[in-house]
Order: sequence, then C-alpha cells, then structure tokens
Amino acid sequence: HLAASTQEAQVQVAVDIANQFADYFKSGVVRNATNLAAIGDPSIAAFVKLAEDLGSLAVQLSDGAVRGIELTYMGQISGFDTDAVTQAAVKGVLRPAVGEGVNVVNARIAARERGVVVTEQRRKDARNYKSQMAVRVETERGGRLVAGTLFEGKEPRVTQINTLDLDLRPSRHMLYLQYPDVPGMVGKFGTILGNDGINIARMEVGRTGPGGQAVVLLTLDGPVPPATLDRIRAEVHINEIFPVT
Repeated sequence: HLAASTQEAQVQVAVDIANQFADYFKSGVVRNATNLAAIGDPSIAAFVKLAEDLGSLAVQLSDGAVRGIELTYMGQISGFDTDAVTQAAVKGVLRPAVGEGVNVVNARIAARERGVVVTEQRRKDARNYKSQMAVRVETERGGRLVAGTLFEGKEPRVTQINTLDLDLRPSRHMLYLQYPDVPGMVGKFGTILGNDGINIARMEVGRTGPGGQAVVLLTLDGPVPPATLDRIRAEVHINEIFPVT
C-alpha cells in the first residue's frame, strides 16, 4: 500500500488519469469505470462512436415514438463483448428525444423507463465486411434499419439503410428523401437547396427499379431550414423527407 504514496507513483497515476480523459474526449472510450460496461478489446473501441451515429441516424429517419431497438452484430465483432457498443447505440437512439440527460452509463435504464425494449442478435456472416453492425429502430409507425462498419478498423461508414446499400461517411448535416423514380426530381430538390444557399457535398442514390421508388441521402455543408423542407415537400412529390443532424 505504501508503494502508491511514492512521488513516482503519484505522477504516473496523474498521467494515467489524464490519458483516460483524453481517450474519452477523442473517441468516447471510457476505461476503468465502475458503472460503465468495459471494453475488453481495443478493436471494439472504435465501434462505440459508430454505434451512436447509427442509432442517431436510424431514429431520425423514423416516424413515431420508439418502441424497440434491435442491435445485430455480424462477422468478427459478433464474438466480442459488445455491452459498451450497445449502450452507445441506445444512447444515439434516445438522445434526440431525451437530450443531454441520456449517456452511455444510463442509456439502458432510460430505455427501460420509457418502455423501449433493447435486443441483440449475432451472426457470423457480415457479407463483404470483416465486421458490421446494424441498428434497427421500431416505432409505432414501422421500422428503420441502418448498418455500418469501419474501414481499415477506424474509418466509419454507413453501409445500408433498410435494403439500400451505401458507402457513406456519417456527417453532421444530411438529408434523406424518398420519392417516385421519374426524371427531373433530383434537379427540382437540388435547385431548391441551391437557391437557399445549401451546398450538396455528397449524394448517395438508390432505387427499387425503373419507375419505382428512389432514395437519396445527401451530405450537406449546413442544416436545412424548415422553410426549405416545406418548399421541397410542396414542389417535389416526396414520400419521405428527414433532415439529419
């Protein structure tokens, strides 16, 4: 017990604590916590931030009150202890509604208090990826699935929204649109955004088939004001439109 009282030990303890704070603020990873799920493998740490982003995206693309959150771990990650990753995903889902009151310590408790059922599934197959995870949000009006992975173990990517395959970097400002697959639609909403000074940084497009339903996910340089959303709804025959922040 006296060893901890040496000058060298006190300095090392201070350094360790400072490094743990740095890890938290840089990547959201918490080490040596007494009331938080531990991360047993360093390769899991990067999935914590990805999980929160996927949860936040899934709920912002959904209508209605959240009833359930389903986490699916695929590939290599399915063999690890993912409690901390699940906590982060639940936090991402609840944060838009609950605000700063939900965190990675109390996320599951907050979900339970609101009647939100959290479940997990594990699969060995991750399609074309070493590891992949999916967050499905169930609401009173349906469900929305968002999947993602880490390229080279650290670069986050959204790989799927429902049945649409993507390669999208999560961004602070995005806009999701679903509309009839007919000519001229991209020009219409692109012109409205341009006239309102909103620049499109990236666009991911998918469709069910010619003449069916088209889906576009735009990465933007700034938020979309409510008035702009109203103009797109009025001038473009949109089935679904969701701003993401």
